[in-house]
Amino acid sequence: MDKAMTSENDFKLVPVRNDPRKRRAAVLVCLFEGQEGDLRVILTKRSMKLSSYPGDVALPGGKMDEHDVDDAATALREAREEIGLNPELVEVVATLDPFFSQHLLTVVPVVGLLRNPEGFVPTLNADEVDFIFEAPLEMFLKDEKHRYEEREWKGWKYALHIFDFGWNGETFHISGLTARVLIRVASIVYQRFPSFNTQVPDFHHLQELLKLVDPNSTNPIVHPNKRCLLRSSRILDIFAIPFWFSYFFRFDTLS
Repeated sequence: MDKAMTSENDFKLVPVRNDPRKRRAAVLVCLFEGQEGDLRVILTKRSMKLSSYPGDVALPGGKMDEHDVDDAATALREAREEIGLNPELVEVVATLDPFFSQHLLTVVPVVGLLRNPEGFVPTLNADEVDFIFEAPLEMFLKDEKHRYEEREWKGWKYALHIFDFGWNGETFHISGLTARVLIRVASIVYQRFPSFNTQVPDFHHLQELLKLVDPNSTNPIVHPNKRCLLRSSRILDIFAIPFWFSYFFRFDTLS
């Protein structure tokens, strides 16, 4: 009980909603059809020059600025700045409910389809990105490359998901908030749950405490811009998900 009271007071002291734009960010989950007909996602390795999370694997994205009209604009602008992705090549199909980072930064996943992969020639911003690569989306539902470490945050345990993925002779460790976002997106797209546990036993209590950050949120998990079909080895009706499925993935947090 003391542990819960301490955590609740900590959350009340965080001025999350005083200046929403300074505390809000968006990431682009850019999907495309691979050569073998599978869905792939674009990922980056953050520059070692960066002061925060240097060398980590990330989705293109960053903080919202005053000129961004919405979360999609933020994600597309950041993708252009980081990897030279022309927004005109991306069809935004949905945004998901936000995740919260360890510092309670609100991070909104924006899902887009790269309609012409051949038309995308990466141009990396060396100050922000060291490497760009692609990974199969379905990997984030499988045990094969997945492991997790039990971590603690303000006295509460949570699962840090890690995917060890080899590409062009290099091994990338996809973890934290990036892994959680991709687990959620893959679960929605493929209409099934991961084959591994996503939480540790007492994580539910942390979820309830984190709702104090935005207790009035009534938005559904997925806000589709339109119904969209993507041809792959099979046709996927992206984000046309049943209510029970979206409810299960209602709230995620922590990197």
